[in-house]
Amino acid sequence: MGIALPAYHLFGFVSMTPVLWIFFLAQTALLLVALRLCFVKVKNARRGQLLMLANGLAIPLTFVISGLSYAAGMAESFAATADAPPSDKARILATGISTMINVMWLWIPFAIILGILLGVQFARHREAASSSLD
Repeated sequence: MGIALPAYHLFGFVSMTPVLWIFFLAQTALLLVALRLCFVKVKNARRGQLLMLANGLAIPLTFVISGLSYAAGMAESFAATADAPPSDKARILATGISTMINVMWLWIPFAIILGILLGVQFARHREAASSSLD
């Protein structure tokens, strides 16, 4: 028993495993929540601080999701070799590890987008704080 041939490839070189689908779903959900927080009305400076904190927590959370996905993908790669014949173990393990190494760097776009959204929250907080002083 080996790894089933992947049906989909990301960017032409990353085979999509169940762990990677979960990774992308979790990261996309995190981005959508952070984007939604940018549209919440900032009525006062305190609420702006809370929104900045919530958006600020999204950046470390993207690293946690990435790390957990990487560990789960590596575990999945090693588990796939358990029942494989000895001649296929190296190929299966190399394929799984190379996929996870390629995906390891996909957290960067998510972190950049979340950083931009955090910058938007800072600007909105500054605007709310200055309008409350006026």
